[in-house]
Amino acid sequence: MTGARQTRIQPVKASRQKVNTLDRLARGILFSRLKHIKYGKLTFKLQDQTLEFGRETSDFPVSATVIVRDSRIFSDMLLGGELGAAEAFMAGYWTTPDLTAVVRVMVKNMTVLDNLQGGLPRFFEPVKR
Repeated sequence: MTGARQTRIQPVKASRQKVNTLDRLARGILFSRLKHIKYGKLTFKLQDQTLEFGRETSDFPVSATVIVRDSRIFSDMLLGGELGAAEAFMAGYWTTPDLTAVVRVMVKNMTVLDNLQGGLPRFFEPVKR
């Protein structure tokens, strides 16, 4: 084929490596809340470590993995709650091999995560109006 153009596929750039103070603080708060997961297991794979919260049981044998690509996921989740987590997913800050499992674990443990929804997002509600 003459005249055919070759297109080079560019690799996706790695996420930012530097973690700012807000993201570090948000990470600590989020992980302290996730320690209270009672149903299923949620694993966070970070660049330098893997953290597991909860455990699978016969009543709820669901395990999910969140692969963190960018530390902004933590401040987005802390400040935006469920919507922040969804936006962070769409922005590529985290990924998972099984999104359905992540949602199932989070929904089943809604009381644990409600504290995030009612925390800083509720604090900033008057500012949004």
